[in-house]
Amino acid sequence: MLAMAVMVGCTKFTASEPVSLLSAVLWDGLEFRMQVVDDRSGDVKIVGDIDGDGLFDLVIGGEVKEALVWYRAPDWRPYLIGRPKTQFTTDGALGDIDSDGDLDIVVPDGPEGANLVGFQNPLPGGDPTDGAQWLRREIGEIGGWGKDVKLADFDGDQRLDIAT
Repeated sequence: MLAMAVMVGCTKFTASEPVSLLSAVLWDGLEFRMQVVDDRSGDVKIVGDIDGDGLFDLVIGGEVKEALVWYRAPDWRPYLIGRPKTQFTTDGALGDIDSDGDLDIVVPDGPEGANLVGFQNPLPGGDPTDGAQWLRREIGEIGGWGKDVKLADFDGDQRLDIAT
């Protein structure tokens, strides 16, 4: 079950002895509200602004043949992105892979073949709520189940590179 915690308070406190962050949060009584967005396991959990409205959306996928779906904030309505050939693994990343100003998705799909894939966001000219407009691109083979996907410009060429 995926649950989202939204912090609705913050605090300032003093303690006579050292405390961990966890015990400080529990001790001081910060309030959180749990909202179930998707009751499936959702191995892939990514947060970012998919539709460009300035709010953080959720991208969730994972189990065998379970679709990759994004949930639009604040009502958490689901929208299909794509389906795996095998199974989306435990990580993914958002970044502007095609340099068009929106967030695309990179996620591993299964343990073999061209199993690192990207989903090209249909923005700026298309509609990300229409699953048919998300283009699946095979990026390459990573030799096993991919995990810990990171995007950064590692070589200084002004384009995102992928590490996994």
